[in-house]
Amino acid sequence: LNLINVKEENITRITFHPEYSYYEFVGQYKPVVAYEKIVGEIRYPSSSVTTNEKAFVYYDFVPGPFTKAIINALKLGEVDNQKAPENALLIIEEINSTAIFGDVFQLLDRINNVNSQYYGESEYSIDISAEMKEHIKKELGWEEEDWNKRFKRGFVIPSNLYIYSTMN
Repeated sequence: LNLINVKEENITRITFHPEYSYYEFVGQYKPVVAYEKIVGEIRYPSSSVTTNEKAFVYYDFVPGPFTKAIINALKLGEVDNQKAPENALLIIEEINSTAIFGDVFQLLDRINNVNSQYYGESEYSIDISAEMKEHIKKELGWEEEDWNKRFKRGFVIPSNLYIYSTMN
């Protein structure tokens, strides 16, 4: 960790297990529970609990560790002239299947030419789901123009995101 100069709070960890999937790793559109404030109280028939919040379900993109690490790296890469970008790290423990990576596997090849303006980014780009793209833009407060400026070559791993893994 000292070699890439990454702070503990910039590390995302995940352990792959046999049932783990691409959608859990990258993210997926799924039901989410939220609560709305109501006037008055709700008394649940099966208990003595009362509340002034009513639960409801809606669908949204729920990011996985890969998407969270991408967002973290992009946030850390947005710097002013006063400070250098910070690095982010995704640690995958017990990597046991490349099937989980899907097309993300293509992003792992990095540009090694130090003279390239894209040094350290993914050599190849991929298309990502509209839901993942919109989630990343929302988290960063970006408009479509910001996205197109940052990902001119298509979606790639930022140069300040490192991925380490262990294999058993």
